[in-house]
Amino acid sequence: MITQTFLFISKERVFFIFKFLLNYVFQLYQEIFEEPFLEASGEFYTAEASSLLQQSDVTRYIEKVTWRLAQEEARAYKFLHKSSVAKVRYRVFHLF
Repeated sequence: MITQTFLFISKERVFFIFKFLLNYVFQLYQEIFEEPFLEASGEFYTAEASSLLQQSDVTRYIEKVTWRLAQEEARAYKFLHKSSVAKVRYRVFHLF
């Protein structure tokens, strides 16, 4: 009985520690990687949108924006945490 209780407490502790570490790593991901990545993406797409507006007609601009949005979203799904996908989509869509 005591052994079972000890194992239950140990499992709870392990789960708690694992969850704590997972949350910590996710916070690091957001602070160290995600925020600078979104900032850099914003700068890149702002410059690209400005350049496209000057060089393209409306049809070509919309085609390029649609292609870029799909391309960036696919990359986000492939390489980033799932919570980052909507943030990338929002950033790209609203900068074009």
